[in-house]
Amino acid sequence: MQSGDPLTIHIAYEASQPTDGVVFMFEIRDVKEQVMIQWDSQIIGQSFDVPAGHGQVDFTCDAFPFLDGAYSVVAGIRNHSGGVTYDYRELAARFEVMHTGRSTGVVNVHSGWAQPPCRMSATLEPASDSDEDAYLARVLSEIEAEVRAKRASGELPARVERELDELFLEFSPSPGARPGLHDALRMVDAATFIDPVVPVGSAKSGGAVVKKGLRSLSLCTSATSPTR
Repeated sequence: MQSGDPLTIHIAYEASQPTDGVVFMFEIRDVKEQVMIQWDSQIIGQSFDVPAGHGQVDFTCDAFPFLDGAYSVVAGIRNHSGGVTYDYRELAARFEVMHTGRSTGVVNVHSGWAQPPCRMSATLEPASDSDEDAYLARVLSEIEAEVRAKRASGELPARVERELDELFLEFSPSPGARPGLHDALRMVDAATFIDPVVPVGSAKSGGAVVKKGLRSLSLCTSATSPTR
């Protein structure tokens, strides 16, 4: 872009839940990380009650005033008091500026720099049921595609898939059923077991002898215990 050209910075977001008092900000820095412009919606007395869903806030500078150089954009979203930062990107974007005039230095005095330097507009779109349905459909489609790829590569044999289906049906609640705590504990108890074969290896003197005794005792106890 040329020095003096208009510049618009778009900050797009996705909110998982409604959030009140949201402030959007940006900085423009030069290659030495010096802040050339710092601006946020609170400076002009605006914070937003953001609904759940997608949206975008635009900061527009009618005439970018700085001369030749490479610049980076920092973008952030925080609450009104500044105590909570929802998102912050150190290097959200980069752009370069050229100047063909005779001005030297940092600022193009003929750029028509105005006060305030930026205008702001916002588009806040609440989430709709169709958005959520489309998201779920996309996730399911990605899962199905991954399963098909694993089947084709042999990474997911039919036998393993059947075993996984059987485990899911065994341990997942039946539709409409509301199992209580005792049912859940009984399920965990039924799936619990103790391996009676105690390892006998030991780095300490006499440790192997003690562990062999424990293994014999454990096997004897296991053999005489009633089965469930």
